[in-house]
Amino acid sequence: MILMKPKISTYIICNGNETDLQTYLAGIREFGDEIIVVNGCLQHNLPGPDKIGEPSFLSIADTPNPAEALTHAVKKANGNWILFLRAGEIDSKQDYQKIFKLCKNNGIQAYQFICQTILKGEELSKYEWLGNFGKFSRTKVTNSGYIPTIEIRLFQKDVFRKVLAVDNDILQLDFDDKTTVSTNSQIRFIPTKTDLKHQQRPDENEKWAKDRQQFFKDDESISDQPIGFELIGPGNIGYSLISEKDLPSLEAGLDMRFGRIEILKWAVHNLIENCSYNKAITFADKILLHFSDSYEIWHLKGIAFFHKLDLANAEKCIHRALEFKPDDETILSDLVRVNIASGNLSEANSILEKVKDLYGLSTENKYIHDCIKQNRGRQAKVSLLIMCRDEEKYIGRALKSVKNIVDEIVAVDTGSKDNTLGILKQNGAKIVHHIWKDDFSEARNTGLFHATGDYVFCMDADEYLEDKAILSFLIFKNLLPLKKISGVVFEIQTLNDSYDMAVKGLPPTKVIRRTALFPNLPGVRFNGKIFETVESSLEALNVPIIFAESISIKHHNNDNAQRRRRKIPAMAKSAADFGPEGLFRGVQFWLNMDDVNQAMEWFERAIVKANGKRRYLNTICQLFDNFKQDRLIQPGAQIFKELMVRYGTSYRITSFCADYLYELKEYDAAYKLFKRLVGTESYQYTDKPQKSDIQRNRLNFAMTCLELDDNKACDKMVSVMSDDIEMVDTARAVVFYSEIRKNELEKAIDILDQWIRERNIPIRDTINNFTEFLQIIIKFSETLLSYGLMDEGKVMIRAAESFALILKGSI
Repeated sequence: MILMKPKISTYIICNGNETDLQTYLAGIREFGDEIIVVNGCLQHNLPGPDKIGEPSFLSIADTPNPAEALTHAVKKANGNWILFLRAGEIDSKQDYQKIFKLCKNNGIQAYQFICQTILKGEELSKYEWLGNFGKFSRTKVTNSGYIPTIEIRLFQKDVFRKVLAVDNDILQLDFDDKTTVSTNSQIRFIPTKTDLKHQQRPDENEKWAKDRQQFFKDDESISDQPIGFELIGPGNIGYSLISEKDLPSLEAGLDMRFGRIEILKWAVHNLIENCSYNKAITFADKILLHFSDSYEIWHLKGIAFFHKLDLANAEKCIHRALEFKPDDETILSDLVRVNIASGNLSEANSILEKVKDLYGLSTENKYIHDCIKQNRGRQAKVSLLIMCRDEEKYIGRALKSVKNIVDEIVAVDTGSKDNTLGILKQNGAKIVHHIWKDDFSEARNTGLFHATGDYVFCMDADEYLEDKAILSFLIFKNLLPLKKISGVVFEIQTLNDSYDMAVKGLPPTKVIRRTALFPNLPGVRFNGKIFETVESSLEALNVPIIFAESISIKHHNNDNAQRRRRKIPAMAKSAADFGPEGLFRGVQFWLNMDDVNQAMEWFERAIVKANGKRRYLNTICQLFDNFKQDRLIQPGAQIFKELMVRYGTSYRITSFCADYLYELKEYDAAYKLFKRLVGTESYQYTDKPQKSDIQRNRLNFAMTCLELDDNKACDKMVSVMSDDIEMVDTARAVVFYSEIRKNELEKAIDILDQWIRERNIPIRDTINNFTEFLQIIIKFSETLLSYGLMDEGKVMIRAAESFALILKGSI
């Protein structure tokens, strides 16, 4: 069964006064399979289809009700996706490609976008006069240029009910109750041209009073309400759509009382997400001047103070929010966290008891409740252990990020000659001097002897905690158990911003995991002369190790080469005593040193030592991906055997190995793994595969079958792929490639011709000779890639390469 890819019907909504409409329509032909112009107040003749070159064109005549006209037009659309644009909006081919990608997501039925509305002069005056009682904000509005709205503009036709309203300010739509709505912040519908001119404001109060009176007479229903709009439709709108560049316009709208509280709330929320806490607080204050009883804004203002660690003001704002909504579970839970951060565990517990009576306890709240009950009000003390030498450039940043959340700082200095010691003294650190012997564990253990906290937090001098992590760490720290102790693993995120990293193709951020927080017990010691860890000693004491998912440590410096050279002597002295964690860190070290052989040797050792433990799964995948990108693993390498012996029950690891074997053209070995991955053999995996992984493995299995001339197995897999609406064209690409390989060129031509015609892709469809056919294949593969259809595009490239070989052999 052949299922078509999404077809988009693009609707252009006109006001009847667009002087350059013909030019606009001519430039927007990329935006859909048909163009439909809806004009509710037609004042001039529209260009016909012969002038704009569209495959389909429909003009709906003048009607007193634009919403009815638009509803009627949508029902007549040929496309299964509908895109609404106002004349003058969006003329970027890149944006259309993004829109086409969105239509491929079968789980989402409608998308919301930012629409930047420019008000006409008379409308602007109307809102100004009403909102400001004669005080004008024209300068601010003129500078901002628009009032941002959030609207559903892209949706599947079969979920659409009707258009509720359409005018210059807002488009309101109605959908089925179960419609799945998502947001997209990459696309903003912006009017590219406008002839709007603001009228001269009246200076006489009498003139203003008459206009205001007439305005109320025209629309009495909104006389006591803020002027504005509100989305009508299902689903939640994402705050990420609103950015800081919208603040001037939102402030202008506030002055005019234009806009509802939701869009303002999302703006504050997004400022908090971007760590712009002072701006969030300032903007919240401006909102509260107009919406003083908004519990949501009071709550968000409290959260902004919370992230600043201004706990007193955070508590005041959250209590203010509770005055308006006293039993809100989210606000009460956030108040619990403020009290935990403040050390008021008894108060936090009493609030949790209220939450428990009202709603029961979530998993996270139950964990908090149990920790408070277990510790009986006492909080664990944490000692920071940091090792340094000549770190004046970075250590201040590290200490600043943790100074207010640890109880003492123990610094082991191995011979600093710069101002490192001075910075340590300024921050009240306990300095321990140690003679360097090319042994990191020995230095760390010297510092452990001086640590007095219940727990030890180990951090390097060039590491630090970001704002969000500081708050999370503070709450986590105040809940650390004193009885059921454990070691805690954190993510260490390293930014690779150097030129040599970019040349190697390494990702901009590499992530490792390290046991950085652990109980200060007599038997806990660091092991390993480099990449020192406490894991083996914790395991010997039967101390469990957990992962702190919400807390990550940043690692960023510009002296990587110097630091790596300093570590080489320690690397050479000992490797046999490393645990898995140290060995994995060693792999990355040797990769950075361009020693591929050492990196591969350490990678194999690490996998053997890890021996199937799931906590190393992410690290293995990340490192394996580095090897894969740079083609550092050779066919027949021992690493494949070790991975399948130790981690063969992991779907992710098996997929990595199968993909790489396929790319190495080791088709027999790849076939065995793909056959297991696509479910043609019964096999139980310890991790649940993602749908995208299954789809990719189906494609690669079909392609592997072709390479091995197993056409029967390939046909079966193509049938499975064709039943998946998201893989229909992928299956068609495989069939096309198969016909090329079998030299069935007429069949291949028919497949490609039908495909191009169904999608209305502007590619020449007449074929005079096979050389032209090759050029069409290449052009079509480029088009697929530009639409984001990466799998289909790559298969077509393979088909072009295969057909080129056929042509070469026939010449």
